[in-house]
Amino acid sequence: MNNQPTPQQPATPQPAPQPQPAVQPQPVAQPQPQPQQTYQYQQPYQQPVAPVPQPAIQPQPTPYAYPVRYDNPGETLGVIGCVLSFFGISIGGILLGIISRNKSKEAGMSTTWGNVSLGWGIFGSVCWCLIWLFWILVFVGVLSKPSWWYYYYY
Repeated sequence: MNNQPTPQQPATPQPAPQPQPAVQPQPVAQPQPQPQQTYQYQQPYQQPVAPVPQPAIQPQPTPYAYPVRYDNPGETLGVIGCVLSFFGISIGGILLGIISRNKSKEAGMSTTWGNVSLGWGIFGSVCWCLIWLFWILVFVGVLSKPSWWYYYYY
């Protein structure tokens, strides 16, 4: 038949025996609870039970936890226009109000500050025009009619 020698399998190493400790630990005896007297509405005393540790659950972040704030490009110009209108520079308030409204409309945002700036600018301009008209009429009226002292002294 076949006279070829078969290769021998290497011997698997056996794990070394673990050395045994010289002193065997003795189990600690736990005291048995004494039954206590229970009253009518009292629950019987029980040993506290250790809580079972639960696996830590990582909170998942919500994608929309905080509202996203988009900057309104015309908001700053509208605020500056309101301040100018408040301090009497109504033409600046009108111009900045118009620019603010246009920029906010292009971005699809609120045009509130632009409207307020434009409104205060128009209101301030009308008031300034009325004030100037009043003083012009006063000066024209004073200069057109001589007063009584003019005739008295001359």
